[in-house]
Amino acid sequence: IYKYVTNRRIISEFSLSAENEDEKTSSSSPYFNRTCLLPFGQFLIAVNGKTDEIVVFDANTEEMTMTVPKIDNFKISCIAHPATHLNKIVAGSKDNFRLRLINVKTGKDIYEFQCQKKFFEEQLKKEPENQSKQISITSIVQTPAKSVISVSYSSGDIHFINIEYDEILYHFSHDYPVLNQTFRSD
Repeated sequence: IYKYVTNRRIISEFSLSAENEDEKTSSSSPYFNRTCLLPFGQFLIAVNGKTDEIVVFDANTEEMTMTVPKIDNFKISCIAHPATHLNKIVAGSKDNFRLRLINVKTGKDIYEFQCQKKFFEEQLKKEPENQSKQISITSIVQTPAKSVISVSYSSGDIHFINIEYDEILYHFSHDYPVLNQTFRSD
């Protein structure tokens, strides 16, 4: 990972890889098999894909400052920082359609959103042949609207969720998985 002062000059470089061979293969190593990276103010947040712990690095000192322990039965697929929530991230699940709010300063799991869970449970009741279908969250993006995030799924669905009130504002559906999203405000 490189830090730039300008686009031309590297001022600092630090590695999230293991220092020695034992750390590279250790399941307890915070450096093993990263799945997500999120710049977060002066911090860099990484998700350990093997243990599903959230690791917080200070980009200035290049040291690990905190590890948020794994949440039971929750494998993280993506993370995002909602602009209106200080020191918090939203994490999406690989194995199901769960979405959680986590405080990275205190290391606490704050809230599990229910609106998308209810939506998919209703969908699965209507279409019992899809009961075995695994639905994972593929991306979470902050929208230009405050307190609204966009969540995409491997099922092709997209939800605009108001995270203040835990409600789905809009729902869109595609035939194929939605892997990424972006918004323009110009």
